Amino acid sequence: MAVHFIHIRKTGGSAIKFAIRSAGKPPTPYGPLRLHKHQYTLRQVPPGDLAFFFLRDPVSRFVSGFYSRLRKGQPRLYVEWTPAEQEAFTTYATPQHLAEDLADGRRTARKAMNSIGHVRHRYEYWLGEPRRLAKKLDQILFIGRQETLGDDWLRLRSLLDLPPDLDLPTDPVIAHRGLEGEDRTLSERQASAIKRWYRSDYRILEFCDRVRYGLGPGSG
Repeated sequence: MAVHFIHIRKTGGSAIKFAIRSAGKPPTPYGPLRLHKHQYTLRQVPPGDLAFFFLRDPVSRFVSGFYSRLRKGQPRLYVEWTPAEQEAFTTYATPQHLAEDLADGRRTARKAMNSIGHVRHRYEYWLGEPRRLAKKLDQILFIGRQETLGDDWLRLRSLLDLPPDLDLPTDPVIAHRGLEGEDRTLSERQASAIKRWYRSDYRILEFCDRVRYGLGPGSG
């Protein structure tokens, strides 16, 4: 048995992986830890193994993902734009402009949403739709939220029996957090357009929150 971390983009995973690696990926009560890249999904977790992951409100994740790729991952990384991203960022210099054109139904906006890394993938890519996810519940050890990362990290640290003094990094570069000065506010119209785009993500988020709070996938 092993425990796999499914690293969903822009949900706090860089900080979690840094902390665990700094401790040498110690053994857990459930087996060794496997820290994967973004491409690894729940479908790839072998039978009998366990997994954990973190989620985030899709609007916040969109804004964070947009800026991260606009900066080409800097200052922590440097990943050059793809040709499709080059085209997208030539048209859209801010997430607000992209969200506004998406609200207007512009083809260029839809194309950009499907082209920008950290933005183009929905939660279904990593987890499957709620019906499929429900069939994997026996393999899900923990679900966290980026919005409560600090508290959820303490719970995860205890669950995995990690060193009690193992903390998340506070350096924003190491944690791959956004830069100061980036405008992260969206108008109500812009936010509504992003919510419609990620409506399947909200269904998964609702399902996972019910699991997190012990309500069960079908409870009222």
